[in-house]
Amino acid sequence: GKQDKKVSFREIGRDCYAFCVDGGSNTGVIVGENSVLVVDAQPTANGAEAVLAEITKISDKPVKHVVLTHYHADSSLGAAAFEPGEIIVSDLTRRMIEERGQADRSAALSRTPELFGGAKRLPAQIRPTMNFASSMSINLGRKDVRLMHLGRGHTMGDVVVWVPDAGVLFAGDLVANQVASYCG
Repeated sequence: GKQDKKVSFREIGRDCYAFCVDGGSNTGVIVGENSVLVVDAQPTANGAEAVLAEITKISDKPVKHVVLTHYHADSSLGAAAFEPGEIIVSDLTRRMIEERGQADRSAALSRTPELFGGAKRLPAQIRPTMNFASSMSINLGRKDVRLMHLGRGHTMGDVVVWVPDAGVLFAGDLVANQVASYCG
């Protein structure tokens, strides 16, 4: 079937949530008083819409920021479906999107079609609206979020998202469960 994968959405720290897809891509959600920030965007618009449906159950605030932890299609192509004010990446991730984004998008669809739920067409290549060198902070309204590029890991541009008051770190594909982390 189209969506046999088990999906869960749960609070993992104060105002921090994890949308997890078994054998698929995960998305983080951080809720502030003024807006919501999403960490990694799902591979498709349908995946993004499933995340949005969960967000509306916990908050009436808009998604103003989507932070992509790296450039891979399975974590990023759903970004536009959130209709965010900003799509934020590290400087090196922006470079990877420009140099390798289209090739990665094509390879991902042929290599792991199941991640894209049988979609014949993938969303267009993502277009970040903001990028940063090593770190930046965003205040969502009484909720500080710190984005940090700490060096090469899964890709050369990985970003981790730290929520100090909740003690939660979203690490993208730097951390993998029951599989060896891919390091390019």
